Amino acid sequence: HLKGAVNIDILKSDATTKIDSLNHETTYLVYCRSGHRSGMAVKHMVKSKFKMIYEMSDGFLGWTGNKLPVKK
Repeated sequence: HLKGAVNIDILKSDATTKIDSLNHETTYLVYCRSGHRSGMAVKHMVKSKFKMIYEMSDGFLGWTGNKLPVKK
């Protein structure tokens, strides 16, 4: 994962509750392994009126494929 990441499994029943408990004024970079699940999370965040949301277009696979830093 990325340093400072908050891991929320969008497929779990409590995911939207966890997302909604986050600060809506903070900037977020949302990602998953390949990009599909992050899209579901971003869609919910937009509906919940989060202010600054960025989605990692190629997912974590693209991030690591470009040899960008990760926390192990």
